[in-house]
Amino acid sequence: IAAAIAFLASDSANAAVVLKTLFGGGGLFDLLKFLKGGKATGMTQIGDSLVVEVGDESREFQIGAGKLVMKRSVRKSVRKFVAPLGGSAISTLSVVLPDTEPLVIASDDRQALTAPLQDETITDTVVEMWLNVRTIRFDGTRWEFRNPSTAQVIRATILDEPFLDRVDRRQESFAQGDAMFCAVRVRQWETDDGKIEEDYSILKVLSHSSDTGIQGRFDS
Repeated sequence: IAAAIAFLASDSANAAVVLKTLFGGGGLFDLLKFLKGGKATGMTQIGDSLVVEVGDESREFQIGAGKLVMKRSVRKSVRKFVAPLGGSAISTLSVVLPDTEPLVIASDDRQALTAPLQDETITDTVVEMWLNVRTIRFDGTRWEFRNPSTAQVIRATILDEPFLDRVDRRQESFAQGDAMFCAVRVRQWETDDGKIEEDYSILKVLSHSSDTGIQGRFDS
């Protein structure tokens, strides 16, 4: 739990406060068990407490626990801490602090405690761009394109239903290298292991060109 201790450590935070925030009532481990591997639907600070909602249920937790639960480094430390659970040798872990109820972590809690933090969106934008067709998927909506500006090869999911309907009806014909001017949603996010992933979705095909001139512009 080194990452959590480092995050909480300050001139005003002594060891007892840090340990209580981690293992005490309403602390980090209590919060993770309440979330059950899912995501809170609401968090509201009321005085010195944090009210966390999951669906129709709500409970009060320490404010420090709410800050810790969103830290990727902390979540990784928790996974290492409970890693021995679930084997043949260890079925429960108990943490006993002065003046608090013991925290008991059973093997059944392991799934909730080791659940990865939800992927964190970094950017989510819609841009208009030209794309060159590389691979057409007539049996699906995920096509392969080349961005002529950057030479980057991308795979994009086409969400433009009228366009897909024209393709199904053979009202649109394509060849490799054809250009499409599209409204594209570009989403980037950080995964739990720290990698940056991205996804492309074509919201609307605005133009289709088989040469340097635009052959058709779609308004519907």
